[in-house]
Amino acid sequence: HRILFMGDASPQTIYNSINRIYATSPKPLLFDIVKVSHHGSAENTSKELISILDSRYFFFTGKTSIAPSINTIARIVTAPLTEGIQSRKLNFNRASVDINLLRKNTDLQEEFNFELLSNTRYEFSF
Repeated sequence: HRILFMGDASPQTIYNSINRIYATSPKPLLFDIVKVSHHGSAENTSKELISILDSRYFFFTGKTSIAPSINTIARIVTAPLTEGIQSRKLNFNRASVDINLLRKNTDLQEEFNFELLSNTRYEFSF
C-alpha cells in the first residue's frame, strides 16, 4: 500500500522524489491516500506533480486565508482518472467559501467524478 504525506514540501521536491524512488513504475503512480501539501496552497501543488500521481482519496488539512486553493482543487479534479479509479473523494477538515460553493455544484462534481467531504472519519484496513 502507498500513502503519500506531502507535509509542506514543494511540488518539485515531491515530483523528483517520486520519479527517483519509483523510477521504473508506470505513471501516474496510484496511492491509497494522498495528504495534499501545505493546506492545499496553490504554490505547493502543480500540474506536473498531479500528472505523476493519483488516488481515490485526497486529504486537505488546515486552512489559511489562501488555502485550500481552488487552483489546487481544480488541478486534482481535472486530471484524467487513473485506471482503477472511478471517482475521487476530497476530504476537508475545514470548509471555505470556495469549497462550500463547489459542494453545491453537483453538475461539476458529476462531470469530473469527484465528491467533497468534510470532517469525515475513515477507517482503512490493509
